[in-house]
Order: sequence, then structure tokens, then C-alpha cells
Amino acid sequence: MKTSTTAACLAFFTGLGCALPALPQSYPSKPIRLIMPFTAGIGTDVFARKLAPIVGESIGQPLLSENRTGASGAIGAEAVFKAAPDGYTILFSSASPTVALPHTVKDLPFDPNGFTAIMGAIEPLIVIVIKPSLQANTMREFVELARKNPGKLSYGSSGMGSTFHMFGESLNRTAGIDVLHVPYKGTNLGVNDIMAGLLDMGFGSLAGIGPLIKAGKVRAVAILGEKRASVMPDMPAVTDVIPGVDISPGWFAFWGPPKLPQPIVSRFHGELVKAMNTPEMKAWYDTNGFAYLGTTPEELRTMQKTGLETYGRILKTLKITPQ
Repeated sequence: MKTSTTAACLAFFTGLGCALPALPQSYPSKPIRLIMPFTAGIGTDVFARKLAPIVGESIGQPLLSENRTGASGAIGAEAVFKAAPDGYTILFSSASPTVALPHTVKDLPFDPNGFTAIMGAIEPLIVIVIKPSLQANTMREFVELARKNPGKLSYGSSGMGSTFHMFGESLNRTAGIDVLHVPYKGTNLGVNDIMAGLLDMGFGSLAGIGPLIKAGKVRAVAILGEKRASVMPDMPAVTDVIPGVDISPGWFAFWGPPKLPQPIVSRFHGELVKAMNTPEMKAWYDTNGFAYLGTTPEELRTMQKTGLETYGRILKTLKITPQ
């Protein structure tokens, strides 16, 4: 009776239904690998490394964070897609591998719809920054500078087909400018080049780039979004400055390999909910401008479907075809 009650509670909590096989009592019996297809040091990496020990202590095994960068997230995503569906390899990623790459890469080494949805977790506050030495103090002034210097300014993204690549090309089209695209393995590498004077515009989450803004090493000019943020009340949303510019999905989510058993999904989802709602994590969201999502697996699947449609529309408008 106790076992069936526990299973029913887990099923109700995650919305997965009640027809579930029993969760193996031994899970987890070894460390869980958390694959992150982005570079270390960015805000979402900081988030994951802060969350991991809280989850690990509760679930009884460590979560080992592992950065697998390259190909706009495809390398890390492929590693999880091809992993055994035993709950010991989990993907924590931006929307890029599951909603953008299907539109921009001809022969993906994985099926973006094949991953097991676990949770839509967070949406970071992304700040657009520029090189401090530029003769521009605002987003509007940067655009005016770009109009006067077509093809001479540059922006960095986290790779072809990434959220930031889509925004950069939409900015070019909407504002009537020509800022050159420079793809990197991670946005922080582009930010490093902004500080070195080699790149003109880039992006970063407030959690990762905030100290650089305060130190004057980069200049914040806008929030990459459709509304202002309470932690940066004087910073305009980019859509206030450039009406009509497209904003791609910016959420981050947890996914499992294909055919991950539902009892494991339920267990891991429940542990994430507990850990992400601790006072420590809530305070961190508020300080760093993160929005907590905490979706069910079904809600994440709906987010993916909407994201696929959004990216498809944006790419069609920009006339970007799979490579």
C-alpha cells in the first residue's frame, strides 16, 4: 500500500499519470552526469553548478556538471541522446538543440523530438553589451553608428543558428544595418573579445556578465527581451528601441535520453522542484534576474513545439536555410 501511494503521489505531482512501473529502489546508485552544451562560467553554468549540490544531497548521489561545447549545442545534445536511458546522463540546455538546430542543420545526429522531456527550468535575463570604446552609450546610438559604418561592426553569438545569431540577423533586417556575425563556442568567449577590443557587440546573462558591467569592462545597452527587468529598471528592453525585432525562445530545460522510464523522470523532476524552490535558490534568482519556470514534462514539450514554430517563422523571414 505504501509503495502504490508513493507512486501515485509522484504521478500526480508531475502530471505523468498513474500507470507507471515501480521506480527501482536502487536509483540513483551512482553519480549522475549533467551534460551542459555551453561554456563554463556563463550565468546558466553558474546556475547549474549552484543547483547541483542541492539536488545531489537530496537525491543521495552527486550531480557531476560536464561542459560539452561546440556546434551550437549539438555535440552535448548528441552525447545525451545516445546515452543509456537509465537516468545517469541528463541534458541541461538552452532551447537551441531542440528548437533551433532542426531548422539550421541539415543532418542532425539526433532527433530533437526524441529526447525525454523532464522540466522547463529557467529563463535567464540576457543583457546586450557593447565595446566601451565605441562612440555609443545606448542601443539606439549603436544602431546609428552601425548605419554610418555598414559592414564595419561585429557581433558575437554562441554559434550558427543559436538564439543570439537569430537576434543579430533580425536586428540587421529590422534596423536596416549590416553588423557582421562572428560565431563562438560560447557567449563568454565573445564577451572576452569585446573586452579585448576585437568585437563590438555581444550577449550575456546578468549572472555571468553583471560584474563586468559594474567594472566598466563592457557597456550594457539593452535587455534582450520584450520588457524591462526589475533588477535593471533603467535598462530598456530592446523591443522598445527596435520595434518589430524578433526575440527567440530563451528558456533552459532538463532533458533525458529517448525512452527514459517515467518513474525516473518523476523522481528527478521532483528533486529539481524541491531544490529550485529552496530559499537559497529563490534569492539567487532575484539577485541575478532569472525567471523560475518549473514546468511539467508536458508543458516543456508544448514549449518545444511553440519554439519550433517560432524559429521556423523567424528563419523563413530572414531567408536562412539549413546548412
